[in-house]
Amino acid sequence: PTLAKALAACKKNSKCKAVVRRSDNKYFLSSKSISTKTKKSNYKIYKKGSSAVASGGYSYSTMENYVYGGLDKTVHKTIDAAGAACAKKSTCTGIVKVGKGKYQIATGSEIKKGTGKTLYVKGGKDYTSRDIYFGAEMWTAKAPYTLSGTKAETKTYKDRDNAMRHCLANTACNGVTLTGGKYTLYKSSTTTEKDGSVSWIRRGDILASDGYFWDKQKGKTLTGYYDSTKYTTLAKATAACAKATSCKGVTKEETKKYRTNTGSTFSTNNGRTAWRQEDPFVLHSKYYFTKKTGNKLSDIQTKKSYSTEAKAAAACVKDKKTCSGFVLKSKKYYLTKGWTLYTDSDYTAFVRNHKKMTKVEYSIYYTYFYKVDGPFIHSKLGKTAYTTKKKCLTACNKSTKCKGCSYKESKKKYYTSTTKIFYLGEGNDRAYTKRGKAIVKDGYVWSTEDDGHKIVGDYLDSTTHTTLAKAMAACAKKTGCTGVTKTASKKYRLGKKDTAEEKTGMRPYFRGSKIVTYRLKIWTLIPGMVLTSQQKTSYKTYKKAMVACTKSSKCTGVNYVSKKYYTAQGTSLTPSSGNKCWMLGTDYTPYFTYDNTVWYYKEGYKTTGDIGF
Repeated sequence: PTLAKALAACKKNSKCKAVVRRSDNKYFLSSKSISTKTKKSNYKIYKKGSSAVASGGYSYSTMENYVYGGLDKTVHKTIDAAGAACAKKSTCTGIVKVGKGKYQIATGSEIKKGTGKTLYVKGGKDYTSRDIYFGAEMWTAKAPYTLSGTKAETKTYKDRDNAMRHCLANTACNGVTLTGGKYTLYKSSTTTEKDGSVSWIRRGDILASDGYFWDKQKGKTLTGYYDSTKYTTLAKATAACAKATSCKGVTKEETKKYRTNTGSTFSTNNGRTAWRQEDPFVLHSKYYFTKKTGNKLSDIQTKKSYSTEAKAAAACVKDKKTCSGFVLKSKKYYLTKGWTLYTDSDYTAFVRNHKKMTKVEYSIYYTYFYKVDGPFIHSKLGKTAYTTKKKCLTACNKSTKCKGCSYKESKKKYYTSTTKIFYLGEGNDRAYTKRGKAIVKDGYVWSTEDDGHKIVGDYLDSTTHTTLAKAMAACAKKTGCTGVTKTASKKYRLGKKDTAEEKTGMRPYFRGSKIVTYRLKIWTLIPGMVLTSQQKTSYKTYKKAMVACTKSSKCTGVNYVSKKYYTAQGTSLTPSSGNKCWMLGTDYTPYFTYDNTVWYYKEGYKTTGDIGF
């Protein structure tokens, strides 16, 4: 092997103390602590240094008071500039710091004494990764890698955040690659090594808790128990795991039974959910920063330093369009503009992630079925601004070209959309995507989809129902059911996927959110969340709270918190474990048919006048 390969191997091996070059120019690793001098003829010893740096995508071993022969004439002002030049030259063997702010690349392999100089011996490529939070999902960033295969869309983007927002909105997108200043969306998550590239790969659900990111995987389990304690909540289990260096994650084995684990490899177990501990983070100004000790980010802005982590983070958030994070070196913090992460024992990197957000998803009835996603916003909005959701949805119902409505919190207005495509917005932004005509039945709102389609994949079970009503009633009772497909006349089957595919002669009906019809209104149930601006008065039943809500023009719904019911006046939703809310919707009168007569059911009301028989 070459000297570079031998030094790289020694760096990775904790027992290696030096690299020895024999007289036949072959290199061997030594586990003995020896001096750089040897009595053997034509032998050379390279003693392992105490530090290493990375530049231009390669790792370099540091050797003080040594130089390489064969220096290039060009003098670079920074080691990163020299590293970039070295990476482009296949014969480059390292970098020599010849003076303050003076770096030259080398092509020689003979190491010589050089008092006052520093030799950076080029090793293998610098492979780095970090976990990040973006759009309430976990992503892993890897360098130097590009994603391969088919692109999710032909358009490229100029900044990371915008590219990742559009990837989140594209069901076919599994990652983003930065190459040559352009960000490209890919369908595949398979990586291929490529110098200068950085790729962000979607991982799925994320939990940010106790100073760490946790990779959530349903139907998975982790092995090995850290302790014998059976925790009753996830919060207690992650808190205990975060404090123990040998604990790698948490598994929910049963209801109110969480165990801490020493294993970090997921294995299949359909009845369980596991959370694997990933990179640590810090939270500043509601933004997450991944903390990577022994790493630095590229393009460090050295002109201005900050005295504290909080001040550096605040400055980065303020300039988030160009700031990728900040680094700590010698008790000073510096902002960065590059997304490439390098190994460097003198630094700690804080990689900017995304703002802490609440991802919401539910469906509402408004003659049509509208799927609501937040904080997302449609990509093609009309010019007319509507002051209320009702006005926007009414206008959308009247237009065949309208595909939905979007609420822009920054303008506090609603806009119609001519596309169903949406991307990640901010705060309380909402995308109301129009589907088919809505049906209210069996405690759910259902979407009637176009003819010539079916629910994707195999059916949920083997039962064929003779009517749509019977199929919907059966689907409403099964947690894994996503809807009903009419396969033929008097034949209906239950589905288990939430998307449709083309199939001649069939028609799907998708199940949406749970709803309650009361006081001539539709109330959408949203579990695990509550509405903001909760009022002080509590009620013993949800119906009493709903009666009070319908009497107030400011009321937006009813919260269930700590076994009591409260009206609310806010429009934002916040996570609340074990609690729920009913969001006030549009007017609706339930009805049924009996003896060829339609009967309207108005619960909570009574008729006036005398009753005659």
